[in-house]
Amino acid sequence: MRSKLGCFIFLMITMTSLIFAGTVYYVDATNGNDLNDGLSPATAWQTILKVNRSFFSPGDSVLFKRDEIWREQLIIPSSGLSGSPITIAAYGSGNKPIINGSDLVIEWTNYNVNAWQSILATEPRCVWLDGNFGDKKTSIGELADEYDWYHDGSNTLYVYSTSDPDTAYTSPGIEAAERNNGVYASNKNYLLFQNLHIKQTAQEGFYFNVSDNVEINSCTTIETFYAGIRMWKGTNFTIDGCIINHAGRVDNMDYEFGINFNS
Repeated sequence: MRSKLGCFIFLMITMTSLIFAGTVYYVDATNGNDLNDGLSPATAWQTILKVNRSFFSPGDSVLFKRDEIWREQLIIPSSGLSGSPITIAAYGSGNKPIINGSDLVIEWTNYNVNAWQSILATEPRCVWLDGNFGDKKTSIGELADEYDWYHDGSNTLYVYSTSDPDTAYTSPGIEAAERNNGVYASNKNYLLFQNLHIKQTAQEGFYFNVSDNVEINSCTTIETFYAGIRMWKGTNFTIDGCIINHAGRVDNMDYEFGINFNS
């Protein structure tokens, strides 16, 4: 009995060491620095761009600090292998790390009585004013109520506000959906995502193009213009314990779909 138990414990320890044999990288939006090695919370990287430009080996993990926000797009740079996926997850305590597809729009100037303007080169799919979903209009003249907005198709965003939007909206402010996806992977396989929060994207929260063997656990997507999670010509997807809210928020205000799969 002791022999069998000893073998079992040895086997479990061996299996555990294999599962966690890869390198763990840490990303901290507030206190990190891309010049660090990323190998500990104290020497964490700072940006998603650093992650996008790095190479990872099967079994490696990239952990984002909880209670932090990144206004960037995560583009998965490497594939894992069977039994040794690339893991993208969270560390620390608090709320899930947020990957936000929107940017804050600042430096507003008065256009007329209650219409304000700011430079924004790309026409956004959606606009939020202190988290409230904006009502898109087709001309400046239609700006008549709180949360109304209009983009001229060139380089200027207009909003209705009875006072300067820079001071009227500060929690967190006026946000415009600028990035298509929170997480994007193309021809990348054996990926594991856990405890991420994706929000306010111009298209999907997660988008996978010709990617196989992907697992998404306990993640949240909210306010995505199209699907919360979309898979295009991939196989062996597992989605477990995820929350998808306000997905497919197109111009007519309908919520069309949460998960979209194209084989």
